[in-house]
Amino acid sequence: MLTVKQLKELLTVYQNQEAIFSPGLDAKTLKIMQQESGFTFSFFTQLIQGRDEDSSLDKDAKIIRNYFKTRWGLLKKSNLAYTRHPFLPANQFCLKIAEAIAGPKEAICRILMPGLVGFNRESADLKLETEQEGHFELENYITNQAYTKLIPIAEIFQTAKVNSDLVIADFQPPANQVVYQLGGRDMLNLEQVAGKASEIFIQVLKKQHRQKYDNNSIGFALHQLALELRKASVADSGSEEWADNEVLAGAIKTFYELWRLLSQDLSLPENTDLDHKTPIRQLNLKSFGRAHLTLESYLLALFVRHKDCVLTDEEFIRQQQEDIFPCAHQISNCLFEFLNQYPDLYKVPINAQPKEVLPSLNPLLDEVLEALTHRPQMLDGDDQGLLDQLIELIRKSSEYHDIEAATFIEPFIQSFQDFILLADHPKLFKEVAACVQPRFADLNTVATIHRLIHLFTKEQQQLIVDAQFKALIQEYNTKDKYQRLIVKLEEPAKSSLRKKYAEQLAASITSCQDFLQLGETVSADLLDEVFASLEDKYPVLLNSYDNTCQILQALFHYGNQQKKVLAFVKPNLYQWLNPDNYTSFHEFLLSYDTAVVHRIMADELSSRITSFKEWTTHYVAWSNHDAIQSALLEQFFLQFKDEIKDGDALISLLQKTGNNSKLKVLQRFLSLIHSKDLFKQCLALMPSNTHERLLSKVPFDSFVSTISELQEIADLFESDKLRQIIFAQFNPEKLDCTKEEFASLTQLKFELKMLEEFSQGFDPQKAVTHLKHYVASMSGYGYSMFRAHPNKKVGMATHLINQLQNDSLSNLEKLIALREAQQKIADEYNRWGTASNSQLYSIISDSLNKVVESEENSSDPGQSLGRFHLLWQ
Repeated sequence: MLTVKQLKELLTVYQNQEAIFSPGLDAKTLKIMQQESGFTFSFFTQLIQGRDEDSSLDKDAKIIRNYFKTRWGLLKKSNLAYTRHPFLPANQFCLKIAEAIAGPKEAICRILMPGLVGFNRESADLKLETEQEGHFELENYITNQAYTKLIPIAEIFQTAKVNSDLVIADFQPPANQVVYQLGGRDMLNLEQVAGKASEIFIQVLKKQHRQKYDNNSIGFALHQLALELRKASVADSGSEEWADNEVLAGAIKTFYELWRLLSQDLSLPENTDLDHKTPIRQLNLKSFGRAHLTLESYLLALFVRHKDCVLTDEEFIRQQQEDIFPCAHQISNCLFEFLNQYPDLYKVPINAQPKEVLPSLNPLLDEVLEALTHRPQMLDGDDQGLLDQLIELIRKSSEYHDIEAATFIEPFIQSFQDFILLADHPKLFKEVAACVQPRFADLNTVATIHRLIHLFTKEQQQLIVDAQFKALIQEYNTKDKYQRLIVKLEEPAKSSLRKKYAEQLAASITSCQDFLQLGETVSADLLDEVFASLEDKYPVLLNSYDNTCQILQALFHYGNQQKKVLAFVKPNLYQWLNPDNYTSFHEFLLSYDTAVVHRIMADELSSRITSFKEWTTHYVAWSNHDAIQSALLEQFFLQFKDEIKDGDALISLLQKTGNNSKLKVLQRFLSLIHSKDLFKQCLALMPSNTHERLLSKVPFDSFVSTISELQEIADLFESDKLRQIIFAQFNPEKLDCTKEEFASLTQLKFELKMLEEFSQGFDPQKAVTHLKHYVASMSGYGYSMFRAHPNKKVGMATHLINQLQNDSLSNLEKLIALREAQQKIADEYNRWGTASNSQLYSIISDSLNKVVESEENSSDPGQSLGRFHLLWQ
C-alpha cells in the first residue's frame, strides 16, 4: 500500500536529486527532457495535493498505472526511457512507486513498461527472475529492439565470457542454437550500455569469436559482411531499405579496406570447376538475381553509401548505371548465394595478418559490472519528435488532473512553426498561445504561419501582424503566398496587414507603369489598397486617357478605388470620351461605377446642348450607347418634345433611337398614331419583345372602325395572345357588326387551333356515358333514343349522343359539337340567368374540362394550358 505521506517523501527525495544527462544532447532536447521530469513530478504532486497524509492511494492505482502506460508508450523509443537512463531521478521515482503498488504476483517491470512478455531467452516467471525482495534493478536491463523483451545485461556479459557461442550466432552451423536472441541493434546497444567498459568488452568478444572460425579467406570475410547486412536489415527495422547504418557502417568499412588490398586478378583456386579462370570480382550468379551483375557490382552498391568508402569515377558511373536497389536484406542474400555457388571462395587466402593478441575478458567483465552500477544515459534512442511526445503525455494526463500544461510547453515555442505541434489540440493551443503572447516579437521565424494563424484569437493576430510585419512580408512576398496568409486572417488584422503592406509598396510607385507592373505581382485587394495610398500621385498616374483606362482595368477585380479614379478624372471625361472609345473605357468598371460614368457623360452632353439640332446630332452619334441615349431622351422630353408634330417626325425619331428606348418614345407620342399605315411603319421599327406592351397602349379604335380593318390589323400577328390584346379593345357595337361575325374573327382561329390539339386525346364515349345518365334521369324509364322528348334540354342531349356515336364524324367535329351545344345553352341563360344552373351545361363543361386536364397531364411541365379553360367558360 502507498500512502500520501510516502509519496510526499519520495517526491522530496527525487525532486531534490540532480538529474545528470549525457553531454551529447543538444540544448533543446536537454530542455525537453528536463521539462518531462518536471511534469512527472508535477503530476504526482497534484495527485496528492490537499489530501490527508495518512490516506491510502489504493483508489488512485488506476490513474497511476494509466500514467505509467502512457509515459512508456510515448517515451520508450527515446533516450528518456527507463532502460536508457535508469538513474534519472524521475525514472527512479516512477520505479519506487511501481514497487509500492505492485501486487503479490505482479512484475514491477510490467507496471513501468506494459507490453513486456519476458526475456530474450527462455525464462520462467518475470517477477521471480527480475526482483529481489520487491526491488527491480532497472540498471541491469535493456529492452530488445522491439521493446517486448528484457535483455539481462550482466547475465549476458557473464555468459559470453564463458562461451561466445551462447551469445553470438555468427559463423556457427544452423543446428547450433544460441541462448539469447540478439539482433544487430541489440548487440550495438550492449556495446554502448556501460560506456567505454562495455564497448571494449564487446569488441574483444567479437574478435575472439571471429578468431575461432576465421580461416583468413575472402570467403570468410564475405560471410561476415553478409551476416552484418542480414542482422541490420531484418533484426533492426525490418524494412526493405537500409535499416541501421550504424550497425552496418563498421562492417562495410572493414571489408572495403580489405577489398582495396586485393589484386584485380585474384581468382579461385586452380582446381575450381570453371571453364576458365575468372577474377573473383567478375563472378556472377547463375539463376539468381540479374545475370549480368557481378560480385563487385553488389559490393559497389554497399560502398557508395558509406561516406568513408571512396569510389573511382569509373566505379561510380558503373554503380549508377547498374542501379541496384539499396536493400540490405536482398544484397545479403546475394552474397550468401555467391558463397553457395562458389564455395571455393573459402579457399582463397587473403594476405595473412599476424593473429591479434586479445586481452582477457575477466578484468574487462569486472569493469563492465562495476560501470553498470552507475551507468550513464545511453543515446541509442530516437529523440526526434520528443516535444510532440511530451505534449501528448501532458494532454492525455490532463483527463485526470487540471495540470498547467501550458507552463511546461511554453519555453519550447521559439518560432511560430513550433505551434504546429499544438494544431490538433485547440484548447492547449489557446493556453500556450496566451503564455507565449508577450514574446511574439521575439519568435525567430514566421515560416508556414498561414497553416495555423487562424487558431490565434483576433487580438493575437493583430499583435502578430504588428510585431512580425517585416518578417511576414518577407516570407509571404508573392501573390500566392500572400493570398494563403491573408485569407486566414480575421479583422482587424487582415486590414492592418493589407494597409501596412500597401503603404510600403506605394512608396516605390512613381508612374503609371510602376503601378501596372505591381499589379502583375500582387493580389487585387492589395493593389486596391496600394492605390488608396497614392492620392498625392493621382496627377501623374491619371494624366491621360490611356493611363486612366489601364488603371481602371488593373483595379477591376476588386473595384473599391474606381470611384476615386472617376471623381479625379471627371473634368477630363468630356474631352477624352466619344462614341468610338466609350465602351472600351467603361467595360472594366463595376456596374455602380459604370452608372456614374453614364451620368457624368450625360450631364456633360446635356449642359452643352442648346438646340434641337445639336441634340439630334448627339442623339444620333450616341445611338449605340443605350445609357447615354436614354439620358439624352429625358432631356428631349423636357426641352424638345414639341418638335415631334406629325407621323413623319415620329418615324424619323424612332429610326434614330436604339431598340431599348423605342417603346419609351412611342408611348409619349401615341396620340400621333391615327392611321393604319403609320401604325404599320411604327410596328416595323419596334423590336418584337416590345409588341405586347405596345399593343396594350395603342388606341386602335382611333383608326379602326370596321371588322375588315380589324381583320387587317390582326393579320399582322401570328400570336393568338397578341391578337387577343387587340380584340379586347373592341366589341360588335364598335365595329357595327353581328356577334357571330365578331366571334368568327376574334375566337374561331384561336379555338380551332386548340380544339385540334385537344381532339387527339378526346374520348367521346366518356361524354356519351354521362349524357345517357342525364337523359335517363330526366326521362324516367320511358327513355328512348328514337323519339323526340318534350324537354328541350333532353332533346339536345339526345342529339349530342347521336353525334358523338356517329363514326363518320372526326374527333374534332365531335368536340366542336360539344362546344357549340355549350355555347348555345350559355347564350340562352345569358338572357335571364346563369348557365351553371343548367345540369346539361355542367355535364358538357365537365367533359370539355377533362379533355383539357388530360392534355395538361401529357404536356411538358413548363407549358401552361390554364388559359385553355377559358374556352369552356
